[in-house]
Amino acid sequence: MSPLAPGNIRRNLIASAGVARSQRTAPRDTDRPMVIAVAALSEQLLTTATTAVVATVLAAVVRPPVLAVDADGYNQPLRAALGSGVGGNILGLAQLPARDLKRTVIERYADSFGATALLGMPVTNPGRIAPETLLSAVQRASHRWPVIVVDLPFTCGEELIAAGTALASQVLLVTDRYHSGHSWLYQPGHHLSEAARQGRVTVAKVGARPDETDAEDTLTLPMSGVGHSARNRIIIPQDPVALVQYNQLLSRLYR
Repeated sequence: MSPLAPGNIRRNLIASAGVARSQRTAPRDTDRPMVIAVAALSEQLLTTATTAVVATVLAAVVRPPVLAVDADGYNQPLRAALGSGVGGNILGLAQLPARDLKRTVIERYADSFGATALLGMPVTNPGRIAPETLLSAVQRASHRWPVIVVDLPFTCGEELIAAGTALASQVLLVTDRYHSGHSWLYQPGHHLSEAARQGRVTVAKVGARPDETDAEDTLTLPMSGVGHSARNRIIIPQDPVALVQYNQLLSRLYR
């Protein structure tokens, strides 16, 4: 495994093309932003490490710039996972007057020290992020970062998670390697059922290996490593199996 190193990830993904060509679809620029919401399939599961892996891989491969959003305004776990600094102000961006919505102004509200740009609550003023704040900030941030990955851990609360997944063009639901089925996701009444039927919801089994028996809406991702504590920046796996998994993720997002 290797530390956060987008250049290395890109080189390794390109080198792996012969192994994973059938799974890979090269992402291209689009005329509208892509917002990827990462949430848990159950409250017992953590999302932040997976969000950091997804954001880092995208930043290494896709042409448009990538922004990560930490929706847990109190704990701010994504800040450590990406190796970010203390910058970023999602409240300030959400309240920015429309006349000031220039790219050079918008980027001042994000921290640019880590693996990707990061938008979150100010370190000096942690607190709950309201759904309307998240919606406004993401819409405004998309003028500067066409690809946005939003971390929605269970600590955000149901209302914010529902709002975050509703604004997303793609939803990644994190589960463990023992997950066996989620047919209930397609049943009427679930807030993601329509998105699931449209193919905009993907279940990610973290720690599992690719399996031909997995459903079309299911993929696997490697278990990321951490340093000496959960507050350290993550370590991105770059072994051959992990590279195949990243290619499958890209193909799913950019099909």
